[in-house]
Amino acid sequence: MTRRTLSYLTLTLAAAVAISMTAVTVAPALTSAGSNNGNSGKLDPEDFSTNIDNPLFPLSSFETKIFEGEETDPDTGIISTRLESTVLEKTRKVAGIRVLVLEEKAYQDDELIEVALDYFAQHSDGTVYYFGEDVDNYVDGKIDNHDGSWHAGKDGAVQGIIMPAAPFVGQAYQQEFAPGIAEDKAMVLALNESVSTPAGDFAGCLKTEDINPLDTPPLIEFKFYCPGVGVVREEAPDGFIELTSYITAEGENATSEQVDDGGDPVSQPAVPVNAETNDGEDDDATEDGGTAESVLSQAANGVAADEAEDEDAEDADEEAGEESGASGQIDDGEELLPLAGIGLDDAITRAQAVVSGPVGEIDLEYFEGKLVFNVEIGDKDVKVDAADGTILSADSED
Repeated sequence: MTRRTLSYLTLTLAAAVAISMTAVTVAPALTSAGSNNGNSGKLDPEDFSTNIDNPLFPLSSFETKIFEGEETDPDTGIISTRLESTVLEKTRKVAGIRVLVLEEKAYQDDELIEVALDYFAQHSDGTVYYFGEDVDNYVDGKIDNHDGSWHAGKDGAVQGIIMPAAPFVGQAYQQEFAPGIAEDKAMVLALNESVSTPAGDFAGCLKTEDINPLDTPPLIEFKFYCPGVGVVREEAPDGFIELTSYITAEGENATSEQVDDGGDPVSQPAVPVNAETNDGEDDDATEDGGTAESVLSQAANGVAADEAEDEDAEDADEEAGEESGASGQIDDGEELLPLAGIGLDDAITRAQAVVSGPVGEIDLEYFEGKLVFNVEIGDKDVKVDAADGTILSADSED
């Protein structure tokens, strides 16, 4: 998840701590019921909801959260960090399960370094599952790669647990399981921690020890999840990041100025967003908009009210393997869609990440021997490789 802004830090904790964490038996937690009976069980979509109201991870109760902190780089010194986390009013399907979409943007010294779409769904038993993420990593303001992306059901990856229904001290669970890409694990250390942040003072908080075994040595950090608000602080060997403000689903604000009297912002009413009636694309078809500079948020805010009525029809299209979406349609070359490795909305997302503006005509065509989406944005034609989403060019129209 993008929230691991501090995962790039050099680990200085003792190797013995890492060993103690990895020695814990990690519950597979990968079946539809959240039990420990292996990975072979088929998920039942009826068991999952996009209304995520687990008290320690209540995504549906919030619109936006802002986290700020700092890291220490051995070469450049202190780096300011910022994370903008926004729950989008769109859903999609991953591994056949409709999931809530969380957009996260990470900044270092006010420079955008990563934008990700994280996918979550809550089981009927209250467990919140993590189904993967799509990642855009930035260098000097441009997308450099998509390292860290994974989807449950693809290339051996399976869904993990981000928050158990009834956590207990000593409980260990797999958060992510995409072999060689994302294999994070967590263990519950405490259930009644108190945490103070610029957004308020919180009590009864869950503390976890998280480990990324793919780092050498493994990276360990600590996270604090508080009732009614979710994660409020993360600590790594060389830095931290904490909640500074948020907006609830019903538009209530909480900032350091509003809670400087010690009031607990959790007491503000928060009405869960039931995103299940929003439409979405089938597996691996990204939602409307782009993943850069709030394009996805803008797209989410512009979702038409009647999309919910079209959900059943669009789901039928998805099962038939057809492309559908609210962001637009192909003007020419629709018959080539079965040959594309990415969906129409994904192509728009990537095009708008490099060129801002409204989308015009979209053609699916061959260019220099490659199948490409040609996305018209203003006076630019952005060519997106239909196989993997690579931006091939962004030139002015002839």
